[in-house]
Amino acid sequence: MNPTKFNIKWCITVKIISFIVSGILLGICVIMTPLLLSSNNYIVLIIKVITIFGFLLVVFSYSPNKLEFTNQGITIHKVIGKVTINYNQISSIFPDYQANWDIRLWGSGGLFGYFGVFKNQEIGKYQAYVGNYKQAFLIQTKEDKNYIISCENKDKAIEIITKNIKI
Repeated sequence: MNPTKFNIKWCITVKIISFIVSGILLGICVIMTPLLLSSNNYIVLIIKVITIFGFLLVVFSYSPNKLEFTNQGITIHKVIGKVTINYNQISSIFPDYQANWDIRLWGSGGLFGYFGVFKNQEIGKYQAYVGNYKQAFLIQTKEDKNYIISCENKDKAIEIITKNIKI
């Protein structure tokens, strides 16, 4: 099988949250720069600017942007790094998973996507790599790990996974 790739698209909520939060943080940089320059607090200015840009860069680097399906498994590509789930690890797939009152333990709840570690009563702890929960599906592994991922062509992605897993 040739590798097949699907983009992870952001829903309107993720786009709005990312735009507003980034705008507020960058606005803070613009507002505080003249204040700190006039008071000769160059070190404080540099630290604050680096902190704000560093925060945005780190969060953005974890953001998932595409799924790749190969003969061996699924690779979730993030801006920096990737996560691979081998087909022989998958025990089941649930095509219509919708988040409902999930608790975020670590990660982003909308800034550049929904990613990180979450928990709910239904499935317990899981790792999320989601741009749009309407395109999300749940993968459970034989090691009792749960992944919720999304992509733009969810039905085709599920078809590829179903053809390749051996339950």
